[in-house]
Amino acid sequence: MESRADNPYVGLRPFQADESLLFFGRREQTIDLLQSLHKHHFVAVVGGSGSGKSSLIRAGLVPSLKAGYLVDDNDKWCIANMNPGRNPLYNLAESLTQQINPDADSKDIVALVEKIEEEGADAILELIRPLWDTENTNFFLLIDQFEELFRFSMHQTSEANRDEAIDFVNIFLELSEQTQIPFYVVLTMRSDFIGDCADFHGLPEAMNRSQYLIPRMNREQLKMVIEGPSRLYGTKVDPTLTSRLLNHLSRVKDELPLLQHALMRMWDYEINENKSGELDLVDYNAIGGISNALSKHAEEALSQMKESEVQITEDIFKALTAIDENGRKIRRPILLSELEELTGVNKGQLLSIIDCFIKDKRSFLFKSKIADSDDILIDISHESLIRQWDTLNHWVDEEGESASYYLQLIEARRLHSENKKDFLSGSELQIAIDWRDRFKPSQAWANRYKDGFEESMAYLNASEKERTRILDLEKDRRRKKRIMMGSIMGLLVVIAVGSVLLGLSINKSKKELEKSQSELIKETNKKLELYDQKQAAIDTMELAIKEARKAKDEAIPWIIRATWRSGSEYNPDRGYVTGLRGLIAHGDGIINLDKIRYLAPVKIFNSGPHESEFNWYSDKFAHYNPEFVQWVSDYLIPGAEDESFRLATQPIYDKHLAVLARAYCRSYEALQLDPTFVEEQKAAYLDHIKLTRAGNFFNGGAFSEYFVAMDKLESGVFPYYAHVAAGFWIRREIDGTADDFIIALRKLIKTYDPDLEIECNTIKHTFSNAMAEAFVGDWRIGDFHDSRVFANFQEDGKLLIRSDNVASNHTWKFLRPGFILVDRDTVNYGSNAHNIRNLPGFEPTERLYRLYPWRPKVPDDPTGLEVDSFNATKVQTSIGVFERFSNGNWQGPGTDGSIREYADMGRNGSGIHLYDKDNDADIWLYVFKSEVRLYQGSASYVKIGSISNVF
Repeated sequence: MESRADNPYVGLRPFQADESLLFFGRREQTIDLLQSLHKHHFVAVVGGSGSGKSSLIRAGLVPSLKAGYLVDDNDKWCIANMNPGRNPLYNLAESLTQQINPDADSKDIVALVEKIEEEGADAILELIRPLWDTENTNFFLLIDQFEELFRFSMHQTSEANRDEAIDFVNIFLELSEQTQIPFYVVLTMRSDFIGDCADFHGLPEAMNRSQYLIPRMNREQLKMVIEGPSRLYGTKVDPTLTSRLLNHLSRVKDELPLLQHALMRMWDYEINENKSGELDLVDYNAIGGISNALSKHAEEALSQMKESEVQITEDIFKALTAIDENGRKIRRPILLSELEELTGVNKGQLLSIIDCFIKDKRSFLFKSKIADSDDILIDISHESLIRQWDTLNHWVDEEGESASYYLQLIEARRLHSENKKDFLSGSELQIAIDWRDRFKPSQAWANRYKDGFEESMAYLNASEKERTRILDLEKDRRRKKRIMMGSIMGLLVVIAVGSVLLGLSINKSKKELEKSQSELIKETNKKLELYDQKQAAIDTMELAIKEARKAKDEAIPWIIRATWRSGSEYNPDRGYVTGLRGLIAHGDGIINLDKIRYLAPVKIFNSGPHESEFNWYSDKFAHYNPEFVQWVSDYLIPGAEDESFRLATQPIYDKHLAVLARAYCRSYEALQLDPTFVEEQKAAYLDHIKLTRAGNFFNGGAFSEYFVAMDKLESGVFPYYAHVAAGFWIRREIDGTADDFIIALRKLIKTYDPDLEIECNTIKHTFSNAMAEAFVGDWRIGDFHDSRVFANFQEDGKLLIRSDNVASNHTWKFLRPGFILVDRDTVNYGSNAHNIRNLPGFEPTERLYRLYPWRPKVPDDPTGLEVDSFNATKVQTSIGVFERFSNGNWQGPGTDGSIREYADMGRNGSGIHLYDKDNDADIWLYVFKSEVRLYQGSASYVKIGSISNVF
């Protein structure tokens, strides 16, 4: 591994145990892992690609184990790391043997593997028992990148591989569950492979007991990641750079590897080039920014190569990547010997090119020795390289396209062999020939995907020969036709000459012959004239088609603008709440389907995976064509660069789309933080719709809880839209179009609603615990008629409760739906979050009323209230005027007629709460009943005035 002594940032590779001092931002997660490992002895650490799983274990958990945080009075550990790779049992035996006996050779490891195959986990317990008996040693096994096991077991033809994978899983589960010797197991795995675990008996059960879904880092933690290592090395980070990085991270995938790589590059540029004494925007811009730093670094390696070496590089990376059956772009490790056979290039030249992507702190590839062999395994260091290096992304797409053509050819050949398909012909044959000539596939390449290369190529060649045979027959037919026509014309000439000669002697025959010739010439001229007319008609038609296409292209932007502007005249029924589908169905003023059918060059809707037709008014849903969604994003949604059009259509967005966009974006981000929940709901929904009379799946359970949470965040139609949006995204995850939709939605938001873009990028509460966010804010405890108690739940876990003029401080924490923790005591709340039990210092059962802060009024406020207390800033009453000022406080009359300062305690659909601390008085501007009520010194209220107007 390349040394990083001169650079505190590790780049694309994971942190190692000896770099724990440089590992920032994951302290809380490390503690959580220690607690789970202590309880279960087995933890599955799950997260998306690039979420920092390996680093968390290697630089967070392992150093804590060695420091003695897991087992009291015992910091003696034997720590083994492994990847399943191509030989999971061998790699397991090797990782343990090297820790226990560093002098062991490959023969010792092979012998242990054979013993494991015979005795299972007992063979390993026998190996490690002496260390436990003599030195009281604890044992820890890290199985990194566990998803490699699925490629090993599920994508091989050998049944032995499948059996070995099952044995491997059974062994490490048994090691973690036995009680003879303290043995702890942690595996790391990408979250999109969770479903594959169900193929191994006992593994899902173990994961359900102790799965740890690695959370996204918040801004404060990411700030520590950025500034902490640099501070250790005595260098500052410009605060402007920190803000720029944090803002840009919210808009990119693979945020952690990209951040580490960009910081590593900036550090090198600062030390060697800029030398300003701190990391700043000059360094940031020099490396290409966080979005382009990795791609630019990789392109630098390509620029140093000859053209022939670039082609070899392309072949190497195409061999190291793949697109799986779910469309995911993944790593595919390969042996150097296999690369040599595949590319036809010798090992020395291959290693020289591979090293170009390892040296100069790239760490894009890595090499590992294969035990008991001179071979070397080559692999990509991180899958983020596939997604972030544009050139590699293109290569992967090309390779996937080539593999797809090959598999189609394999299938066509199989059908032909079963007399179910003729030879390839027409465009199908031409596409296959173009693929063969362009990609020049070899048997070594083809066998990586499916056997049968020679038979398929023979079938393709036979199809090509059959086409040639048919074309030759056609050519021969045309040739014979030409000969026949020539003969006829010659005969006509002979007849004409003969007619002349005969005419000298036979006048009557001459006249008849001349008449025959004249008729023949007329017929020929008539046919030529018809041909000319037909050709002229074709030319006219082609010209008309070109003009029509040009007119359509010119009309599209005008129609789009007219469609958008017509939204200002559209006034939908406020009672109709069905989300995006409902808006499209009923909002012809905004989105006219007839216009879209004309404009869009693709079929709009395809049938989904579990319905036969699309019906706007049913509770079913349609699979939305990704091509259409892309077209909408490219053409129908205006871009922010057209400022005049944006300003003209901004009121339409505010009026019709703002609440929708917030609901859909917010639901998407909350679900993205909850991948396990999403997978569970996808499976449950598919089971649900198989029922003969299935109701609305999304009305109950966690979806109902989410609706309640959103209702507490914001009243009105927003919670209904957010609820519908959650079901929408689960369906889109099923049919695979979620990514297309969110890209289009973000473009819309970026154009019209930058504040919403920031809000969605900073959501940290998962879908399942959205109530944890909904509790944050002000509540009134008890009925309005007899209580002066207010509770302020703060995001940092603090709880301020005011009873009359006395305030007390508490702590709170969300546990799960139905329960919160207040001062270490569990407090129950009802499913609608209105009833709360066991709150310290109050009656056994109290009632909570959500109070909302003032919010600026938007055009045609969707709450539908006759008097809008949510947006009110001025209230005229019989005792004087209450008015809100820019600092958030109110000013208004007191009971003695003097002007008082009031704190805004919040509001709901009925009215506004104001508080005069100096006089211990609560004013309730009861907009719903046009009354001013006073609470002071007693539980009951006193009506002191009436409301005449609200502004």
